[in-house]
Order: sequence, then structure tokens, then C-alpha cells
Amino acid sequence: MIGHVALVDAAKVGMGLTVFVSIRTSEHSAEWLGHFAESASAMPEVVAFYRMAGDVDYMLRVLVRDMAALKHAVKQGGSRRSGSGRSANGMSEYGTQAPAKDNGVSGW
Repeated sequence: MIGHVALVDAAKVGMGLTVFVSIRTSEHSAEWLGHFAESASAMPEVVAFYRMAGDVDYMLRVLVRDMAALKHAVKQGGSRRSGSGRSANGMSEYGTQAPAKDNGVSGW
């Protein structure tokens, strides 16, 4: 067994809004990425961090209580990063299902 995962109903723990924040930057150095990843990891609202291909460089999945909490997180996070961020679609539901079949991957 690799590890354990707990599925928590975000709304029941007061985090009823999921927002994806897209980040575009003109800086692509390893040093900048390290600083940015460290800053994003320091924000408890950021639950996932993705490097993207295409028009957007990075995508953050952010869980917050409501829009006021999102505004606060964005304001706090803005002081820690450089780049251009924009909020994408907010949603109240998020799926965690994955295929539960043997696909040849160790641990299934």
C-alpha cells in the first residue's frame, strides 16, 4: 500500500467554494518557479498546483469559505508572487472519482 487518502466534504468543513486561479508569467526560470511554488505552498487555501501548457502557465485549485475569503487569499497571495493571476470558474462541487480497475499500475 502506498498511502492513505481521506475524502472530506469541503462544504461540511466550511470550505464550500472551489476556485481555479490561472497564472501567466513572463518569467520561467527554475529559481522563479521554486519561489512561486514555495509561496503557493505556504497558502493553506491552495490545495493543488499544476503546471500547464498553452495560454496559461500555472493553475491553482483554491478552497475557500466564500468570496470574501477568496478576496482575502488573493490579496495575501499577491504580496508573495510576481506574475499575472486571474480567477477562473468557481464551483461548489469537485469530483474525486478515479477508475477503480486494474490498469497494470502497481498498488491497484
